[in-house]
Amino acid sequence: MQLTVVFFLLAFFCVGVYSVSSIADIDFATVRYPLDEEAHALVSEANLVTNMPDVDKKAPFVITPFGVFGRDCVHGTESGARVSELENGDLFIQLQNGTDYVYPSSRWGCKERFSAENVKSRRANKNVKHAPTPLAPLDGWLDNGWFFDNVELGSFTSNYGVPQTPPNQSGQTLFWFIGLECQNAELAILQPVLTFNNIVTGWSFASWYCCPSGTPNYATPIQGFGPGDTLAGYMNANSGNSEPDYTVKSCNGPTCSTLACPNGGRQFTYGDTTLETYGVTTCDQFAPGPMTFTQMALTDLSGNGYTPSWTQLTGGTECGGSISFNGNSATISHSN
Repeated sequence: MQLTVVFFLLAFFCVGVYSVSSIADIDFATVRYPLDEEAHALVSEANLVTNMPDVDKKAPFVITPFGVFGRDCVHGTESGARVSELENGDLFIQLQNGTDYVYPSSRWGCKERFSAENVKSRRANKNVKHAPTPLAPLDGWLDNGWFFDNVELGSFTSNYGVPQTPPNQSGQTLFWFIGLECQNAELAILQPVLTFNNIVTGWSFASWYCCPSGTPNYATPIQGFGPGDTLAGYMNANSGNSEPDYTVKSCNGPTCSTLACPNGGRQFTYGDTTLETYGVTTCDQFAPGPMTFTQMALTDLSGNGYTPSWTQLTGGTECGGSISFNGNSATISHSN
C-alpha cells in the first residue's frame, strides 16, 4: 500500500530530533510526550500502550485525544472540577464539593516532557485510492478540518450524532470532537470528546483539557447512550475577565462531564473538527455510516457570532473516509 502522509506544521510547531530504533533505545525516564510517531510505533508493538488504564495497570503509556502520554502524566478527575496550574508544575484541582487537592505533575516531569519541539500536528493528508484490508495501524488525527482567523474565541458548541457501533470491536479507540486550540503560548486544546473504547468500555462522552503542566486532564466520562442519540458539546468562556476561565461540557441531556479550565494566558484562536483513531487495522473497525456535528456555533470573547472558514485539511482517507462541511454542520464518514 502506498501511503503518503503530509504533516502540516503550524508556526508554533518545530520538528524535534528524537529517533529510536528499538525499545531498548528508549529512555523511559526522559521520553517526551506525546510520543512521536517512531516511539509510538515501538511501544505499541511491545504492548506498552493501553486505552483502559484502570483495567490494564501495567502499561506505562495511555491513549488520549491528543496522542499517547505516560500514565502518570494523564489525570482523571470528578466532573465539575476546576483544573489550574501551580508555578512548580503541579496541578491544583478544586472539586465542586469544596475540597481540593494537588496533582503532582512535577514529580514525573510532565511539563518538561511535553516539549514543543516534539509536538507535531495530528493533521495529516492521507491520499489512498484503494484501501486494502488489513490496513496499516491508523494512529492519530485521521479526518480533520480546522480554521484560524486570529480571533480569540469565547465559545464553540455543537450537537453530536452518535454513529453506529463498529461491527468489529477488537481493541480500537475512536475519538470524535470539536476543539478550541491555543498556539500563542504553551499548546493547549479544549475538547468535548465522543469516544468508543477509551477509559471505559463502549460509548462514552467526556470533557478533556490538554495540556496544562504537560498533563491531559479529563472529567469522569458519561455513558448510558448509544447509536442514534444526540449529545451536546460546549466550550464557553466566562465574561468580564481579562483571562477568562473556559468550561468544557459534554452532555447527554442534563447529565454532563464538565471541566473548568483557567486559560493561563492562552488565547484560543484555532478551531478543530476531528476523527482520531488508534489501533484500526480493518475497515469494519470504523463506525458504519456518518457521524454528524450539527448546530455548530461560535462566538468571540465579546459574545459576537463568528463564522469560520473551514480548511478541509485531510482529503480522502482509508476505507472511503471523508470529512465535509455544510453551513453549521460537519460530517465524517467511512465505509465498512
